[in-house]
Amino acid sequence: MNTTLIAHEIPTGTLFSRQDISTIALKADPSFSETLLRNLLEKLMNMGILSRIGRNCYIKERASDKPIYKNDYSETAQGLLAIMKERFPLLAYRVWELGWLNEFLNHLITHNLICLDIEKEGCEYVFESLKAEYNGKLLLMPNADQLHRYAEHDSIIISRLVTEAPFIKENSPEVPLEKINVDLRANKAIRSTIHAGEIPNIIVDMVEKYTVDRTKLLRYASRRNKKAELSVILENVKWCGGG
Repeated sequence: MNTTLIAHEIPTGTLFSRQDISTIALKADPSFSETLLRNLLEKLMNMGILSRIGRNCYIKERASDKPIYKNDYSETAQGLLAIMKERFPLLAYRVWELGWLNEFLNHLITHNLICLDIEKEGCEYVFESLKAEYNGKLLLMPNADQLHRYAEHDSIIISRLVTEAPFIKENSPEVPLEKINVDLRANKAIRSTIHAGEIPNIIVDMVEKYTVDRTKLLRYASRRNKKAELSVILENVKWCGGG
């Protein structure tokens, strides 16, 4: 099955059923058979070529003309990443910084926080392993009150990494906008550090300025019980290529 060839033959911006895609695939690649349809759909969605927007309803969106979001880690975060890589090579984790949001804010963040999301079984173990080195600047799953009471500039906030959280590339700690967008609504402690009225604007601004995968974002939002909320916020944004 030639997935690239089949993808090229699927028209952009049109709605398709599974049977429609199967018909296109068979014309594009005679080696294709209907038994491969499920595998084809999964590959096309994982590649970001196809999006499922409803029951038995798919669309091939235009390639994005927006840049990929990329931000540099602070010196403190780079040190944390080096320690995590050396001590916990088998642990799944993500790292991003609250200060990155200043690009999208009117009321700028003056005290940066480093968000370290770790798979559930590793949170307390990592906390105990690192707390001596970071001398009070390490907080384990704080609530909003604890965060405001104890956090300092460049404090490290350990939270649980939700399964199926989006990633930029497998086994990388880098965090894509799809995850940040959802976490701004789902993590109450982090949300409390930002002026409440600005969060919807941050999310919309991110999506309109940078390439964001709608399917990944909404899948993760659903995982964190925020799909309806994010859908309302993002109802009128321009997605890939202005579509």
